[in-house]
This record gives sequence, structure tokens and C-alpha cells, in this order.
Amino acid sequence: MTPDEFLNIVCRHERFVNGWVGSARADLSHQDFSGMRLTSVNLQNAQLRGINFSDCDLTGADFSGADLFRAQFERSISPATNFSGADLRGARFGSATLSGVSFSGRVHAPRPAISLVQMFPTAPLCWRG
Repeated sequence: MTPDEFLNIVCRHERFVNGWVGSARADLSHQDFSGMRLTSVNLQNAQLRGINFSDCDLTGADFSGADLFRAQFERSISPATNFSGADLRGARFGSATLSGVSFSGRVHAPRPAISLVQMFPTAPLCWRG
């Protein structure tokens, strides 16, 4: 995927989130964005199954309600990122920076249910949900 294609998808998705005509929900499933700087990207309610965000800077990104099944966030920098209500089943966050991350609302976790400490063993223990 070229940067222009990515930008077009994200722009159309932003219009989708705001209810505009001619918009489309983003489907970036199984894409590899490892190592990219994607600060403040709005991908709420997007289809992002199996996406690779390893080594990314996702500061301030909004993934609320997104389908992040089996997504990879290893070593990503994600302060102030919103994962509220996202489907994080099978997602991997090894060595990710998760300070100030929001997991409020219903976050879909693997069954049987496990604690956030088990899902994110390297995250600081300062969030409240």
C-alpha cells in the first residue's frame, strides 16, 4: 500500500466516522505499518484484523471500537491511545509503551477472560477502568 492509498483510506474513514455521504469504513486488515509514525490517527470502528503496528509511534491514536483481532503492537509507543471498546482478542503488546492508554468501556478479551496485567505484562500499572 502506498502512502497516498493509506491517506485516502484514512480520509474516507474520517468522513465515515463523522457520518458524511460518500465515506467508507476503513479496512486495513493484514497490512504492515511497522515502524511508521501514525500519531493522532483516527481509526475508531475500523477493520484492522491482523494489522502490524510493531515499532510504531501511535501517540494519541483512536482505536475505540476497532476490530484489532490478532493485531501486533510489539515495541510500539502508544501514550494517550484510545482502545475503548476495541476487540483486542489475540492482540500482542510485548514491550509496548502504554502509559496513559484508555481501555475504558468493554474491551473484548480472549476467553476465558484474563486480566489486563496478563494481557499487557510490560504496561505500567496505573490505569483505571
